[in-house]
Amino acid sequence: MKNNNYIGIVIGFIVIAFFIFNSFQIINRDYNDYTKDYSKSYILIKRESDNYLWNNIEKGIADNCEINNIAVQILNSDNTGLLSQKELFEMAVTGNSNGIIVSGYNSNEMEDQLRKAKDKEIPIVFINDDGTSELRDTYIGPNNYQIGQKSIQEISKKSNEIKNILVIDEYNSENRNLLIDGMISEINNNENINLTGIVSINTRFNFENNLRKELKLHPEINVIIGTGIYDGINIAKAIVNMNKVGEVYIIAYDNSEITIEYIQKGIIAATLFTDGYLVGEEAVNTLNSINEDKISLDVFYVPTTILNKYNLKAYLDGDSNE
Repeated sequence: MKNNNYIGIVIGFIVIAFFIFNSFQIINRDYNDYTKDYSKSYILIKRESDNYLWNNIEKGIADNCEINNIAVQILNSDNTGLLSQKELFEMAVTGNSNGIIVSGYNSNEMEDQLRKAKDKEIPIVFINDDGTSELRDTYIGPNNYQIGQKSIQEISKKSNEIKNILVIDEYNSENRNLLIDGMISEINNNENINLTGIVSINTRFNFENNLRKELKLHPEINVIIGTGIYDGINIAKAIVNMNKVGEVYIIAYDNSEITIEYIQKGIIAATLFTDGYLVGEEAVNTLNSINEDKISLDVFYVPTTILNKYNLKAYLDGDSNE
């Protein structure tokens, strides 16, 4: 019995020693990372964490920073919970980073902090949404006005019947952005296309019921455009549940696997998207140019890809060959 107790004690000491040794390794590794001599430090402020586009942007930034020996800090309003993008931006400006990457959405609310960043000579790169501020150094992302136009052009290819469009706006129907402006400019040039309405429907709560109400209120709607990253998927699910497949033409704005499956099934007609990873890479390249060469482009538009049933196979074959 005593031998068994001794064996148990020895095993216990071995386990404890292993955990202590492992903890020292972790502490040492974290300390080495903390004290690493980085050439620069950048900050990314993410608008959303549970979003594959923003995750791809973050990966593009992180990979490029690692290659260039640059420290990068990620501030995420989703994770902090109580802090808005504006408040996170204020925190970032207070620090001593060599550059900040942030969405230009609601940039008018960040004007004071943008001026402070200018005074401190902290370069600012807007991504995805150019906003309204002239205080940023560069915008990198899609040409939202052009994407709006291309959305309507894609719809105009669908026969000569009258198209009555419902736009589900990711931001707010009262906050018209370049995307919406681009759509309207193209609608005004097409006599067979009408804008029935622009609505903001929360994709997380009662999306299908709210969409049903809109379609009941406007039964003439036969085209729906979802401007949010997951709007197309939610519209498609709702249209399937309403048994309206083939009656409503859906335009999405993402290249997720689910969206591609819906295009293959003929439920979503087309999708328009940009490469988030490339946005992240170029954001870092731009900050490097500003810091090292004191030059930068005012705007860098990342190319937009349009997928529909006609070019989907070529796109998927290209991906599989990469």
